[in-house]
Amino acid sequence: MLPLALAAEIVGVTASGAFSPGPLTFSVLVSSGRSGARYGALAALGHMLAELPLYLLLGLGLLSLLSDASLKVLSVIGGAALLLYASLSIRSLLSESPPFRQLNVARNPVLLGFSLSALNPYFLAWWMTAGLKLIADILVYSSSLSVLVTAYLAHVWMDFLWLSLMAWLAKEGSLRAPSAARVLQAVLALALVYYGVSFLREGLT
Repeated sequence: MLPLALAAEIVGVTASGAFSPGPLTFSVLVSSGRSGARYGALAALGHMLAELPLYLLLGLGLLSLLSDASLKVLSVIGGAALLLYASLSIRSLLSESPPFRQLNVARNPVLLGFSLSALNPYFLAWWMTAGLKLIADILVYSSSLSVLVTAYLAHVWMDFLWLSLMAWLAKEGSLRAPSAARVLQAVLALALVYYGVSFLREGLT
């Protein structure tokens, strides 16, 4: 069982990656067709297949490097990254360009999720900054594999929720999908600012 504060941190920081409009979200929106939520869930499965090995490798590798000094460095890097992601999210909100655009996508949703994650520089950058800080906080609580896996489940369910919801809205032809995504993006940008500042304070004090 994860402490409530750690679980809240995982959910809050995860939002900077899971709910940020990007190639995978856009592709699910324009290609889910009649499949709806099932297409989104399969795309999330593909994303997980790319992400879980990276998560475990980072977690197991970081375990031997943890110290007070390294935690402070990770806090500063993670905090700065979250503030950067928040600023990019706000910039996207203020942009007049349409939030969703057509992309060439694979017909296989699992392959789509895997490829648009593994080959996405933003995805890799997130895990090497904000994600790495998150893993460090998890390891400070416990270095057991079971806790690492539990923490990952607290992270990845949001990917399944988001992509399934976007695919369902696309199937239903809901005109509210773009506006709902923008409202959620604004709320999450504020959460990113909060955690970004918190991480920076943790690293600089």
